[in-house]
Amino acid sequence: MSPAAQQTRRVRVTLHEAHWTPGVVQSAVNTIGAPESEIREWLAEGADRLRRNLGLDTNPVELRQDGSVRVDRIAGILKFGDRLELEVAPKHVDPADVHWRNDFFVLALFTQTGQILPLETIESEASARGDLATLVGRTFARLYWDNHRRPMRTYRSRRVQRFSHDGDVDSVTLVLPEEGGFAQQVLELDRDNELNAVIASAAQILMMEVGDSETRRQLMRVVHSISPQAHVATANRRALPARNRQWQILYDLSVQVLEGLGLSYNAGIYSSPGYVLQTWPAWQQLCEAALRAAGLEDLVVDGSPRLMLGTRASGKLMVTPDVLLRVSGLPRVVVDAKYRTRDSRSAAMSNSDIYEVLAFMRASETREAVLLYPRPASAGPAELVGTVHEFERVTVDDMSIAGLTVEARGISGSNGFRRFAANLGTGVKAALR
Repeated sequence: MSPAAQQTRRVRVTLHEAHWTPGVVQSAVNTIGAPESEIREWLAEGADRLRRNLGLDTNPVELRQDGSVRVDRIAGILKFGDRLELEVAPKHVDPADVHWRNDFFVLALFTQTGQILPLETIESEASARGDLATLVGRTFARLYWDNHRRPMRTYRSRRVQRFSHDGDVDSVTLVLPEEGGFAQQVLELDRDNELNAVIASAAQILMMEVGDSETRRQLMRVVHSISPQAHVATANRRALPARNRQWQILYDLSVQVLEGLGLSYNAGIYSSPGYVLQTWPAWQQLCEAALRAAGLEDLVVDGSPRLMLGTRASGKLMVTPDVLLRVSGLPRVVVDAKYRTRDSRSAAMSNSDIYEVLAFMRASETREAVLLYPRPASAGPAELVGTVHEFERVTVDDMSIAGLTVEARGISGSNGFRRFAANLGTGVKAALR
């Protein structure tokens, strides 16, 4: 292979979260043509960057001596070095299932744990509309409103006419002023500049691609807030001045949109930002969102309440269950989402899960709890999304803990989230005694 060809070859390897995938390093060596030492260096540097960006205590990416790789606690698509991409499927799906990516994007849409990684560009296939466009659009709007109170302004010289003296006045108009005032050259700190024009132009492009109406509305607000700006067709990546440094991520993302941001994660010719999702909080937030949307009038959801379990030398000992559920006519119920996989070979709640929920029950003075686990692909073919099965019940004195599996595959189908929420709410109620 010629050096030029080696520089353009990329390899994408699909991994299953929490599973070792053999031959990753060797596959990259064979496809890219780079030395094994360089591939290992890419993986090590990229893994450390992920750990820092996500604020994790330990590295989510492990590499063995034999070249196998394991990724845990995150899912999505990541770039290592110039030409190695790892696509990580969540542990409860089958990576061979062509629909898992659509389900992944829907999971990301209903949670707040996902992050766009603008500097992690990956190959992607262009499409007219897709979930990735909505992810990028929502992230775009959030980044704008996080920083809009400190707008980007740049100095520019302008020729104006006014009676107030702010700049260098034309000597002729000083003696014979025109109707609008003295002609003068002023230096102004203005929002109408190239940097804001890049962001506004990118927002207008995303508005045409996003299918979700609420996301389009958010992007319209961004355009209205930052206007008027000149339209920009292309832009170059650049380091922003120190006074505008908080806008760097949004500016980088805007440049990628103008360059032709792909809207799906299928391999292709365009570049998309990497996307990574922390899986265990995502599952927790999905379950809470589904219970709130279940449409059961007698079901009241209190998300992440802080409860006092006891005291310690430094003060109160607090615990935080995922959900405290109130059902009409029944005592309160603790609901805790556990991102572990349970199938016929491991049909039991772990002792640590039981001990933790007992603490929640003690603090909330409840006698009943429900643990929600995603139903894994290893348990069999996908069932109706949101289907709930009780696989174990533990009794401690007068307290009862039900372990439930929940089918999350298929959530990207027609009315998928609505069906997931309705079936989950019904299943949780049925598990209460």
